[in-house]
Amino acid sequence: MANTDLSSRYTLFVLKPDAIDQALDPIMINDLEEAGLTVVKHKLLHLTPEQAAVLYSEKERYNYFSQLVSFMASSQSFFLLIKFNHDTEADIVIEAKKYRDWARLHLKLDNYELTESDMRQLAMGTHPLQAEITTTMALRNLIHVPDDLESVMPLLAELFTEDDIDELENREPELHAALSVARQEIAISRDIETHSSNKERG
Repeated sequence: MANTDLSSRYTLFVLKPDAIDQALDPIMINDLEEAGLTVVKHKLLHLTPEQAAVLYSEKERYNYFSQLVSFMASSQSFFLLIKFNHDTEADIVIEAKKYRDWARLHLKLDNYELTESDMRQLAMGTHPLQAEITTTMALRNLIHVPDDLESVMPLLAELFTEDDIDELENREPELHAALSVARQEIAISRDIETHSSNKERG
């Protein structure tokens, strides 16, 4: 059951392998904090292909999905759980994606030295390098922000250890509770699978 209130206040912000390779993580974290976003938990992680596929399940229908999974599993990413600092009605995902989109635009301009005319053609889908640029930017675009925190909560419960989650109990009790429930559900699911396997072998 989706907790829409939780998803409007917290989100996942992933600095992808290309951001780590370029040592952009301290710059981006500083920018996020200046924009009123607080990092409540962070962890450097190397995803398995299976975990990367779960993280990007919303992109499964795209033809670059397998390349994206391979890229995300190729090196470490920095996982940040963030919340919006200000006491306003602003949506955390919208605020996080504002920064993500700004960073992606500048990456496009830097990588391809794109003019305003190029940007218009890309927006219309008529640029002569459309396929190359679109695929490259889909893979190497520094940042990932999921549309809904609830959709990746089971993955986060797997990636963050019990100690990681317990550390949030006093600081971020609502987030702690959601991650704890997701972790318990994973444990129950594994117990059921183990019991079923043992029963089949018996």
